[in-house]
Amino acid sequence: MTETDRKISAPPPRGTPPGRALGQLRRAAALFAGIAMLMMMLIGALDVIGTNVLLQPIPAAFEFMATAMVVVIFFSIALAQANRAHIRVEILTSRLPRPLRWLADFLQYAASLTLFLLIAWFGWKSGIRSVEVNEYASGLINFPTWPARLALAIGASLMVLQCLYDLISHVFGLGDAEERRAAEERPKP
Repeated sequence: MTETDRKISAPPPRGTPPGRALGQLRRAAALFAGIAMLMMMLIGALDVIGTNVLLQPIPAAFEFMATAMVVVIFFSIALAQANRAHIRVEILTSRLPRPLRWLADFLQYAASLTLFLLIAWFGWKSGIRSVEVNEYASGLINFPTWPARLALAIGASLMVLQCLYDLISHVFGLGDAEERRAAEERPKP
C-alpha cells in the first residue's frame, strides 16, 4: 500500500476540537443519566418489594426518583440532539428548495437555542436560590430539592452548548462529520 493509498483510506478527522470536547461532555452526561436510570430501577424495584412483601416502603423513594428523572431527561437531551434523535416532522421542509430548507434548519437551531437558554437561565436562578435556602420536600425524610434544580440547569446548559454548536456548524458548514454521516444514514420512517 502506497502513502497515497493510506491517505485516501484513512478515516476522516473526527470533527473540530470544540466538537470533540462537546462530545466528551455529552457522553459523560449520558453515562451519568444511565447510572441515574439504573438507580431509579433499583430503588423502584426495592420499594415495590419492600411495600408488598415486607410492608415497609423505602422512605423518600418517590422524591429520589423524581430527582433522578430530571437527571435522566436533562443529561441525555444534548446527546439526542447531537444524534438527531429528536422527533422531526419533515412533511413540509423536505419539499422546500435547498435554500429554504437551510433557513428552516437555521430557524429551528435558533429557536432551540433560545428556548434552552431560557430554561438554563431560570434553572440556574432557581437552583442557586434553592441551595441558598436549603429547599427540601417535606415528608418522612426531608429530601433536598436543589439537586434536581441544579441537574436541570446543568443539563439545559449542556443543551445550550449543543444548540450553539449546531447553529454555528450549520451557518459555517462545519461540524462533526461523523455525527452528520450518522444522521444521514439513519433510516427514515
